[in-house]
Amino acid sequence: MPLKIHWSQGRYLGISLLFLGVMGLIQALIVIPFGQYAVDVGSLYVLILIPIVSTILLTYSAQVLYASYAKSPKKRQIRGKAWIVKIREFLHRELIRPLFITIVSFLVIFFIFYGIFSGLVSVYSFVIAENIGAIGVLLISVILEKRIVPPEHK
Repeated sequence: MPLKIHWSQGRYLGISLLFLGVMGLIQALIVIPFGQYAVDVGSLYVLILIPIVSTILLTYSAQVLYASYAKSPKKRQIRGKAWIVKIREFLHRELIRPLFITIVSFLVIFFIFYGIFSGLVSVYSFVIAENIGAIGVLLISVILEKRIVPPEHK
């Protein structure tokens, strides 16, 4: 992590809890109902424990992206049509951008890998898609962190 932020102190505790809550809502409103009703995963342990771990991993990914955007010196000026500028300005806010990148990349990876492994038993395909989605978001956040933060000058 390029920026040493103490996530358990001050305003960063609130930001960390915000990230944790949003990622928990994504798991509770999208992934768990998908596993319970669309896929018919019968194991409650799989539907509860696997999304909890994924929530923690997604929260950490959002924290890494938040810290890297906080360290980044680049501030781009947004141009274009009025409604496109408003959407881009909303997505470029310091709290929204890490959440948006993390949520969209997780959902895309999750549903792609669920489609790839849909020939397996529903429990196995759900667990594989959830784990690969969370690990893939971690990899994406680390790659984006390296691209966002310039190398330190010696």
